[in-house]
Amino acid sequence: MLKGLAIAGAIALLGSTMGAAAAAENSVPEPAATDITAIRQCMSSATQGGGAVETCIGVVADKCAEASGASAKLGTVECSRRERAVWDKILGDDYENLRKTLSGDASTELRDAQRIWIDWRDAKCKFEDTIRTGPSGKPATGRCLLEETARRAAEVRSDLKLAKAG
Repeated sequence: MLKGLAIAGAIALLGSTMGAAAAAENSVPEPAATDITAIRQCMSSATQGGGAVETCIGVVADKCAEASGASAKLGTVECSRRERAVWDKILGDDYENLRKTLSGDASTELRDAQRIWIDWRDAKCKFEDTIRTGPSGKPATGRCLLEETARRAAEVRSDLKLAKAG
């Protein structure tokens, strides 16, 4: 009986450790002011030139990887996480502004859509991690989270402009 409890405790500890590792993988740091400026300038140039905001994906992460020689798995993941922090902030700010602009059912539908999108993004990127086993797995996951967050930020920004114009 005591042995069974010890095994159950070890499994619970392992599970919580693995959960903490997964949470760390998905956590994003506070974005650096210089990174925010770089992406906002890119977004401004892209929209003024009639281009898509999506062309700005990688502005920080790619430069970070080149500057640090981040061919190593950890460096690539950190560079992607660093840029994702900026897109996450832009997404969060624009989401809140859009939510305040909308009323009634539209605000509720936005909230529901955002929750579904988060689940979809996480599942998509988890799948990317599953099919990219080996040394390229985690950089692909980090890049997936970055790209999907940036795309959603562009969508919400577009929705915000429509809501304010209408």
